[in-house]
Order: sequence, then structure tokens, then C-alpha cells
Amino acid sequence: MTPRRLRYERPWLEHLARIWHQPDNGIWEVRGKPQHFTHSKVMAWVAFRRAADSPDLDRAARNRWGRLADRIHREVCRNALDPRGGHFVQAYGSRRLDASLLLLAIVGFLPPDDPRLTKTVAAIERRLLVEGLVLRYETERSLDGLPQGEGAFLAQHHEQVRHAPAGRFFSPARRAAVTATPRQMTGEEARDDPLIANPVAFQLFVQVPAEVNDGVPVIRHVRSA
Repeated sequence: MTPRRLRYERPWLEHLARIWHQPDNGIWEVRGKPQHFTHSKVMAWVAFRRAADSPDLDRAARNRWGRLADRIHREVCRNALDPRGGHFVQAYGSRRLDASLLLLAIVGFLPPDDPRLTKTVAAIERRLLVEGLVLRYETERSLDGLPQGEGAFLAQHHEQVRHAPAGRFFSPARRAAVTATPRQMTGEEARDDPLIANPVAFQLFVQVPAEVNDGVPVIRHVRSA
């Protein structure tokens, strides 16, 4: 890590240490009341866990960030689980599911075979899969004031691919991507409306690793508790 990078990252970590415990509007920037979104907490954990594992920081800094990462990990495992289903939920105290929960294994929050994660993937398949493609969250429950019936969000579909046996979800994803846009480019959603199916570059950040890696998570798992 270069000195310049360290100079920028330290203030970010300090800022995150001050705000991570606050509610927010989540990765989807929902228009409802701020909540303690599981994905947001896990991304804070990622930042502190990576800092704690960095060989470029001194021992005191690594220990500090490691303690904070462990604190967040315990909090998420305590507050973000559905007491009945045993799976993770969209936000603390919620019963809703969210496709961003598929990232928990990919970033190493827990091993992919942890029962809490396997139950989460199974619940998402039951409640968020539509014709083999993944919705962002359960829009029919009036979370953000938007009309019901949005299309499947293809970025999340490719995250699902990385949890599944090879090839299980590839055919519907490719079919949706080809039919979504006149130029056969991957759109944001699997919809016929060309404005909604607008190609977006961030799809490649999840589509390419999913396809290249043939459905197997590519990031090393660092937690087992």
C-alpha cells in the first residue's frame, strides 16, 4: 500500500468508525425511514476487517480495526437474523429479504456452507426469484413508496449465480440480457421497456466474475464464527 493511499484511507476509516452504527437508506437508497440495513453493516465490517488484515498498518491500528470488525460481526449475527427462519433479513427487526444478502458469503462474512447463509439463499430463491431472475427486495410490501412490479435486477442475479451450482441460472440471465436491450447489452433490469433496461457498466463488475469463475465465489472466506 502506498503512503498516498494510506493517507486517504485512514480518514475514511476514522469517519466510518464514527457513523457505522447509524441507520441509513441502504444500498438501494430507499425513500422510507432510515434503518439498520444488514448490507450496510456488513460493508462496514468489510472495511474494518480488511484494514485489520492489512500488513501495511501497524499492530495497534490492526488490533483497533479488528476489534471493531468483531463487534460489528457479533451485532449483525445477533440482530439481523429472522428468529423463525434462521436466515438473514434486510434490516434489523425486519422480516423482509434483500438480494444484497447474497454478498455475505462472497465478501467472507461467513463461510458459504454456514446454515445461516444456506437458509438465506434458500429463502431468497423462494421469495425473490421470478422466472429464474432475482428481485432486489420485496416491493409489494411498500418499503419505499415505489409502484409494485419492478423487473429483476440483473446485478443481483449474477451474485446468485456465484452461490449456485455451475450453469444453474446462466440460461435465464443471458436470455434476459439479450432481450432487454436492442444492442444485446446487459440492462439494469429484465424488462421490455428500453428506459428501464438501460445498459449500465456496473453490471460487468458482477457479471464477469460470475461467468469467469463458473459460479464459485472468488473472494477468500475469512470468518467461520
